[in-house]
Amino acid sequence: HGGDKFVAEMRGPVPERVHLIDMDDGTYAGTYMCRWSGDFALYVTLDGTPVGQSPYMVGVKPGATLAQNCECTLVKMPMSRLVCMAGGQCSFVIFAKDRYGNQREEGGDEFTVKCRGPSAQVGAVLTDNKDGTYLAEFMCTKDGDYFIDVKLERIDIIQSPFVLTVAPAKTEPSCCTCFGVETEAGDGP
Repeated sequence: HGGDKFVAEMRGPVPERVHLIDMDDGTYAGTYMCRWSGDFALYVTLDGTPVGQSPYMVGVKPGATLAQNCECTLVKMPMSRLVCMAGGQCSFVIFAKDRYGNQREEGGDEFTVKCRGPSAQVGAVLTDNKDGTYLAEFMCTKDGDYFIDVKLERIDIIQSPFVLTVAPAKTEPSCCTCFGVETEAGDGP
């Protein structure tokens, strides 16, 4: 037996459609697909009356990380460049995101960061913050433009490679040397 008019809906960060199927045996199956992560409430009613303990709380976590949706703080500055001083610490943050653009809440992804430019390839230290963000730190010792490649499993993240401009460091007086031309001093009149 079946034929009852149950209604189900997901309410949360965005409403999600719930499709109910009458199994013709007194049971009903429901399916939904959430594209957004967060806390949702599943409301199930029959003739406008809540069923059981409705609403039911449903926690939706982000899906697997997708390289093409990941961003870094360099992306948040469109048409601009990260500028560092030669010999100074440079850093940026990578944000892991799933196929729908949801920020991941845990670490464990295998990002790689390579920095290449006037001083050949510069090694970067990558720290997994265990919250879906990763801190990349490196130091370039020569001024000029560098390219920063950020990849997840050999696939570039959004807008990678990025341009990094390394400005000359401030002149350090203790590292300077002076050379002069020998001249003969005159005796004067």
